[in-house]
Amino acid sequence: MNEAKHPYIRHIPTYTQHANGCGLSSLLMLVDLPKNIEIREFLDKIWEKISGIFGKTSFNQKDLKLAVALQYLLLKSVGNSQKDAIYKFFNERLEYLYEDHKIINKYNQEQFRQELLNKHQSDEAYTFLHYLEGDHDYITPLILMTNIHTMKTDAELKILAEIFNYEFLYQNSEDQTGAFYFSKQDLVKKIPETTKEKWKKLEEFSNDPDIIILYGQYHHWLAIRGIYRIHQLTQMKKTQEIENLDNSQESVEKVESNEWNRKSMIIDMNDPATSTTVQLNFSQLSEGDRFYILKKRANTDFNIFKKYLKYIDNDTKEEEKRWKTFLKKKVKEKPKRVEQKFIQTDEEAFISAKYESKIKEILDGSINSNHQEKYRIVKLKEPPKVNETPKEKSEEDNKEYPKFWDMMDED
Repeated sequence: MNEAKHPYIRHIPTYTQHANGCGLSSLLMLVDLPKNIEIREFLDKIWEKISGIFGKTSFNQKDLKLAVALQYLLLKSVGNSQKDAIYKFFNERLEYLYEDHKIINKYNQEQFRQELLNKHQSDEAYTFLHYLEGDHDYITPLILMTNIHTMKTDAELKILAEIFNYEFLYQNSEDQTGAFYFSKQDLVKKIPETTKEKWKKLEEFSNDPDIIILYGQYHHWLAIRGIYRIHQLTQMKKTQEIENLDNSQESVEKVESNEWNRKSMIIDMNDPATSTTVQLNFSQLSEGDRFYILKKRANTDFNIFKKYLKYIDNDTKEEEKRWKTFLKKKVKEKPKRVEQKFIQTDEEAFISAKYESKIKEILDGSINSNHQEKYRIVKLKEPPKVNETPKEKSEEDNKEYPKFWDMMDED
């Protein structure tokens, strides 16, 4: 009879998510920032460098800010700029997956740009060209927020995981995803012996402190804390008593039924959608669910962090400059009739409601998002002061263009 073992359950932080940002938040939980100072400090520096472009956000939670930093890193990682150190880093580790996703990423950004052109938002569409054209991949808020509200693929999460030295462990499977999963033939009431062996393998992965598991549940990502059977938590006291009495066939069957009850086979995880810890049992699994196994690389360091920071130091100056140019143009374009109509508050006098609603459609996650988890933006509390003194400008023109978040409004 198998001896019951205590399962390894990760005490990882519980984070919330941006709309459709479950993959980013799940990965952040799994890398366990409180225990990994190098990773935490690196992401803090990324946010510090890019936060000036975006202005004041409507959220103060650090996990949401770091998810923005993570999305920024992903776009930098798969862009077309001449960042030799980053290209070499990924190409040596991911080979064709990395090259393929760079092509897919460019296609996706072109599609986002085309959507804006179809809505006659040519200025907004032009900001995507800062990322797509030339030898640079400049990221301005429109492209960043459009992407953060788009659900991450397993390839994107594998790329991000490599930055933190986690490699994907490919599992042989019929669907060629490399993920661990249970087929329709596995998910039956009387659990086959082959299925039991698969579950034990999944428990083995979960019990390795150097392995993290991303759980893909249909269109949602969750962070696995532990995978076990209930008797491994309770140590099966009653079962052990039975075993001590006799070794009859009846005793064996009782132990077996307790160990392999579908409702006692537990997947324990953190759900970023609810910011809570939840448990599923084997009977609730679907053949579409996937477990992506990632293992910490041995004898690796975080030297790539320095390369990223160096590149980003150069890029953020140009990104801020280009975004300011866009905002100035949009403020100058606002119709006077709209300025006269919306005079109740200072922020409503800054920009037309027509433009605000268009840009909000992209940035609040209404495209490809869960409408119950809208991305919230705060209004400008007071009008900004002008830093320049141009000739004969009206009081309205003397106001500095609003920062990114200030332009957004949510009723």
